[in-house]
Amino acid sequence: MIPIQSTGFLWGMSGESVFYDVLVKAFFSTVINLVVFYFYSTTLISNNWIKAVEKNEELKRENLLARYEALKNQVNPHFLFNSLNTLSGLVEQQPELATGFIKKLSDIYRYVLDQNDKELVSIHDELKFVDDYVFLSRIRLGEGLIFHSHIPDGQTFQVVPLGIQMLVENAIKHNIASDDMPLTIEMKLVSGFVIVQNNHQMKKTIPSGKLPLGLENLKKRYAYLSGKSVEIIETEDMFTVKLPLVEF
Repeated sequence: MIPIQSTGFLWGMSGESVFYDVLVKAFFSTVINLVVFYFYSTTLISNNWIKAVEKNEELKRENLLARYEALKNQVNPHFLFNSLNTLSGLVEQQPELATGFIKKLSDIYRYVLDQNDKELVSIHDELKFVDDYVFLSRIRLGEGLIFHSHIPDGQTFQVVPLGIQMLVENAIKHNIASDDMPLTIEMKLVSGFVIVQNNHQMKKTIPSGKLPLGLENLKKRYAYLSGKSVEIIETEDMFTVKLPLVEF
């Protein structure tokens, strides 16, 4: 009987030893896995952080370049020359209209000077600027330019300064706008975007297939400021640009 009890006791101790041995190995294995996971996660997070910083710096550089190009191109110089030519004809024939013309022209360039150093402006101020620009353009082009704005008052969104106006200017610059072939430009708000759309009737002197530099710069500025993309949809009949709105 004694040897049997002794054997049972020794077997029990051996079982506990194996159990603790397995437990210790499992513990150290878990610790090692946690350490490996920690260093892997830290490295991954560090790499992602570095990439994010590099991407942010790249966007900053592109935004500065885009703003520099925007400053150089502000309102097309040809617009000023055309406006002065139109004004010279109005002074003698329609002096009252000439007075209003001068006021609108002054408001346009005051807005350009006031907003140049800002990254974002209220859509209300930008639309007032666009209205002034269209007013002067319609006096010059007459029935050749049709403009409709479907954007209600009281909007509190922000946009890149001179961005909407640049789209209107590009439409007038690159398309035929005559009494026989009027250019129609429409603006509206849809699902967080301000949409500027015009019928497509490109001048033959304008090369196709390449976006104007101003539009490329506008895309970079919106990517930096809002993290959203400017959408461009071009068909045979229509040219549409969707600018993302930024909330206050």
